[in-house]
Amino acid sequence: MRNNNFSIAFLFMLIQFSSSEILNGQNLQFRTVCKLPPELKESSGLISNNHGATFWSHNDSDGKKIIYEIDSTCKLLRQVFIKNANSIDWEDITQDPSGNMYIGDFGNNNINRKDLTIYKIPNPSLIVEDTIIAESIHFTYLNQFDFPPANDQKNFDMEAMIWYRDSLHLFSKNRTTPFSGYTYHHVLPDKPGQYQTILRDSVVTGLGSMFQNWVTGAALSPNDDKLMFLSYDRGWLFAPFDPEHMIQNPRLVTFSNFSQTEGICFTSNNDLWITDELQSGIGGKLYHANLSQIIATNNLNFTSFQIYPNPSSNYIYINENNIQQIKLFSYNGLEINLPFESIDHRMDISTLINGFYILKLQKNNTWYSFKLIKT
Repeated sequence: MRNNNFSIAFLFMLIQFSSSEILNGQNLQFRTVCKLPPELKESSGLISNNHGATFWSHNDSDGKKIIYEIDSTCKLLRQVFIKNANSIDWEDITQDPSGNMYIGDFGNNNINRKDLTIYKIPNPSLIVEDTIIAESIHFTYLNQFDFPPANDQKNFDMEAMIWYRDSLHLFSKNRTTPFSGYTYHHVLPDKPGQYQTILRDSVVTGLGSMFQNWVTGAALSPNDDKLMFLSYDRGWLFAPFDPEHMIQNPRLVTFSNFSQTEGICFTSNNDLWITDELQSGIGGKLYHANLSQIIATNNLNFTSFQIYPNPSSNYIYINENNIQQIKLFSYNGLEINLPFESIDHRMDISTLINGFYILKLQKNNTWYSFKLIKT
């Protein structure tokens, strides 16, 4: 996602969040590993071809046709220039078993691009030179007819891609208004050429906030047993992975914080790594978690809490007991520390600037998210 649209888009999305409806899922604890080098302040894709010894990443819209190799301490090791590529909005990177890498120049915020391209390059770890020539996979979407389409049809942004069985699988980033919650699954050959996608399937990741339910990255485990979708404070786990029905029966996985997380990869069947973009001094880091934390859960399910009054000028009340943690975030991901009066079940928000916030509650080791409006 292009940074200059971040704040405006986020405010717009928060307006659409239903304050009473939330998603319930297991919490996955990520640890911060290291701070990304300055060259990678917009990391929007992530892979490793050596089980996590090093990682490859790229920026999204800085115009530089470069992929960056870092080690597990975020030390910059190498920069490789893709000579014949364009860099309009690079949004994800994936690889095949032969080591070929695929870079998706398919970011499409305004849903009006007609030059969508995936660049295929040989494994840079096997090449001494720091300049590579790419092959191009050009494509259009089977079901897009207008550029841009009507607001309720704007589901042609893309930030998530995996390789599987000689094909590239793309998962849309939904920008519809009103927000429909659907993510489309498109399929392309992994060979250079001009194609129209095959529309394979769709899944509802959640209703309410576009910002929390659109898909910003995807990764497949090395044993092809787990597919993970990524968003800003949550993900969706498809396990066991079903090749015939890839994106059915997702499990919601929540994170304790949120930021502009867009890069995701596996380095083993359970080791998961993500990166986020640097925004207003927040993020720009590499994180790690192990999926063995996640025990068997039910599929996506909805639950209801009450946060009232909402909107509010002074106090908000939370009608839940045994809350373990409460976190409050500003629109740009900055955590705000406000005391919660557990006896009265209330929080004084009178000192907040008017606007939109995200309130996260932890109960029974599960995180719940709400939109909060300060007036």
